[in-house]
Amino acid sequence: MKTIEIDFTEKFAVVKLSRSKANAINMQMIDELRETFIKLAESTTVDGVILTGAGKMFCAGLDVIDLYGYDDDKMITFWESFGRLVVELSSFPKPLVAAINGHSPAGGCVLALCCDHRVMAYGDGTIGLNEVPVGIVPPKPIVELARFTVGHRKAAQMMFDGLLLNAEEAKTLGLIDEACKEEELDIWAETKLKKWMNMPREPWASAKKNLKRPLLDILRAYNFEEAFGETLTSWWDVDNRAQVGKLVKKLTSK
Repeated sequence: MKTIEIDFTEKFAVVKLSRSKANAINMQMIDELRETFIKLAESTTVDGVILTGAGKMFCAGLDVIDLYGYDDDKMITFWESFGRLVVELSSFPKPLVAAINGHSPAGGCVLALCCDHRVMAYGDGTIGLNEVPVGIVPPKPIVELARFTVGHRKAAQMMFDGLLLNAEEAKTLGLIDEACKEEELDIWAETKLKKWMNMPREPWASAKKNLKRPLLDILRAYNFEEAFGETLTSWWDVDNRAQVGKLVKKLTSK
């Protein structure tokens, strides 16, 4: 694996996003995450998973620098795979806890929202769905994921304004479940995970399946055009592409 690291301990796995300083999502990371979580779902020795980021950042979201150079076919392939990843993470049959160790905007926030529990470290890190201000139409599966987590009104407030929230603000909104000191993040995440792992396995898994069924039924019912058509159309719009181009220029100049 070139974009993620996996550690195994005490019957659980720690999956760590590890791609340059920002852990930004590209096609390779999606492929590696999908492969990893399919294997972890089938594993008889892993009873739960923590998802976190390497370094001081959880995940900077989609690698817009990389995506800006994709042609139409590659963008379609990217969104198809990203959509499958969202469903696979959201339906992962074992306890899945996000240990958010730093910035987690846009796509990074999406990965966290797919988890069953989110613990975020206090500090400079922010989390939120800020696609709209940078000229990206949020795909419908992401809108549904936000609605499922915080409710329609709060999801609208966050997405309309492109809010990026610190740990305390995110907890108040309901975007995360717990906030803790940076040095205690691993302990908090492990404590929650082990609590669930120690519960009767089948009842816990059944409860998760049934609680997430309304969300997953919606996500699985979308065809590709319904889910990502507006996002792709907007991506190639001249004005929106210029807006994204400004972001790319800003990022590459750092």
